[in-house]
Amino acid sequence: MNLQKVILSQYKENYPQDKLKEISARTNIQITRVFRILNGAEMKLTEYESFRSAINTDYEADELVLLAKKSLLLLSKEKRETFISQFKHSIKINNYQSLACSSLNFNIKVQAL
Repeated sequence: MNLQKVILSQYKENYPQDKLKEISARTNIQITRVFRILNGAEMKLTEYESFRSAINTDYEADELVLLAKKSLLLLSKEKRETFISQFKHSIKINNYQSLACSSLNFNIKVQAL
């Protein structure tokens, strides 16, 4: 899954009810451009950053960054390495699940033909 698809799916996960107008207001991207992006047009870096910024205003993201900073200051090197390993493992599992879902969707479409 490329970065654009990832950021859009994260946005939809955080704001599932947002329509074009709300997305435009939250990201400060023109409505017509949001429409094009959602329909597959390639994002510019500034647009990616706008979506990322809209997502990172979420409390969970702020809390995660705060915990990471505290971990750097308070935990031993071994414990930090354990957390890093767990994060990497979780991300790897997520990537495999996304890949499996993409493959499954492709197989379903092929079988439908």
